[in-house]
Amino acid sequence: MVSKPKPEAKPEAKPEAKPKPEKKPKPKLLDDLKGKRVVVFMRNGYSIEGVMEEVSRFEVLINDNDKKYVILKHAVDYIVPV
Repeated sequence: MVSKPKPEAKPEAKPEAKPKPEKKPKPKLLDDLKGKRVVVFMRNGYSIEGVMEEVSRFEVLINDNDKKYVILKHAVDYIVPV
């Protein structure tokens, strides 16, 4: 009885490492308003006036004297400096 030769096992190729995407530069438009008094007009018709304290990727922090508001950016219609 003649046996068939077994095919040689090929070494598995490692997937190539994808290069890390470059970080997009952060727009400085909102950073320039930090510490300044602004009016934030919301999509639901409300407006909030106060000092812009922080800006993150998805949120804006507004300080109105004794109250602090965390506003999601997708809820903002536009921001006007006072």
